[in-house]
Amino acid sequence: MGYCELLAWDLNIRSIIMGKLNNEDAASVYAKQSVIVAEEIGDFWLSVSVRLRMLHRADWNQWEAGKRPDDAIFEDLLANNAKG
Repeated sequence: MGYCELLAWDLNIRSIIMGKLNNEDAASVYAKQSVIVAEEIGDFWLSVSVRLRMLHRADWNQWEAGKRPDDAIFEDLLANNAKG
């Protein structure tokens, strides 16, 4: 594992920590930096993972808090079809 890969992961972890501390601006900055570094070194798995987490940040926060996401349409469809 090289320096740049460690940097990308470090920025990702800092993004997660800032999100946990409710500092969404810093979380977003670290996430964007992580994506840039990850893409430059060809770590597309990390890049896509960070992008998805940031894209679904509100739902992710609600899920972590044990609450139901606002746009749980897919879950509603599954629940309705399962009931018959």
